[in-house]
Amino acid sequence: MKALSIFVVLALLAGVSMPMLSASSAEQAPAVQAGVPNPIHESTREEAEKAAGQFLPAMPEGAENLTYSYIDAPADDPEGTVIAQAHFELSGVRYVVRVTSATEIKDISGVYEDWAVIRQVPIGINDGLVMYTQGGPGVALWYDLRMAALYCLSMDDGVTLTKLMALSGDMSEWEQEEPPVLPGGEATNSWLVASLGFAEEADSQKIADALGFELKAPAGAEQVKFYLYPGALPRGAVRYLLEGTAYIHWALPALEPNPSATYIRWQQWDIKPMGQAEALLSFNPGGEGLISWFDEAGRVSHAVAVLDGASVESLLAAAKPVI
Repeated sequence: MKALSIFVVLALLAGVSMPMLSASSAEQAPAVQAGVPNPIHESTREEAEKAAGQFLPAMPEGAENLTYSYIDAPADDPEGTVIAQAHFELSGVRYVVRVTSATEIKDISGVYEDWAVIRQVPIGINDGLVMYTQGGPGVALWYDLRMAALYCLSMDDGVTLTKLMALSGDMSEWEQEEPPVLPGGEATNSWLVASLGFAEEADSQKIADALGFELKAPAGAEQVKFYLYPGALPRGAVRYLLEGTAYIHWALPALEPNPSATYIRWQQWDIKPMGQAEALLSFNPGGEGLISWFDEAGRVSHAVAVLDGASVESLLAAAKPVI
């Protein structure tokens, strides 16, 4: 794996993760429907970035009718900041990407909709939030903690979660720490497996003592190994083979949108109901994939990785023994 520079990915809101939201709990979204200041000044890219004090992300290949501008901070808001923005068209759909200085995630899209889905997701290596209506408009927000920069991508029409995640992911940061060598010196080309290098091998009792609950492999599982991640927030994992397919199950007693702590450029994304929970699916069809959800009753975040043959059906099946 290519060596990458090292930094710590911190929690978005001073160590407090935002809740995973569905349409039924949209009123809990962080600062959604924030007003957008005026006036708007047409400009060059450089002028917009200088006014905002932040850099816009690279525009996608094939973008047409590209224009830049910036929006003044509100005169009545002492904490308001200038927003730099770019408008463009891609495959017949209109997009707006914005950036501003911020201390937390909030809605700067200026799009006011009764969203069908509001969901916390990782965008690149950053914490993010998507709000969309399938086939209609959508917004992706992500916060770069290192630069204190809040980004926003909105699209007018034809939204799917995969489209929204693909374009916002391309605009986001991916540089991350390369994991240490796996326990026992095992070599791997998988970021999912490699992330276990941040953990230490442990037994099931040590995991239970740290997490406050038992982490088990499904009945019939083979080559079972347990891992415990060091740190203030206990995180455990169990790796196993079941009917010839390799899996990893991560769990931690906290609300967390990415319990696996891995950041991968997935090709497909989806959200599916799963019992009383709502699962986020991200995968490369036929390859690796990840399904994550929050168990409200147990107050535990789970993620299960399928290391081969990933699909919506195989990911939902992988989660069943855990529910």
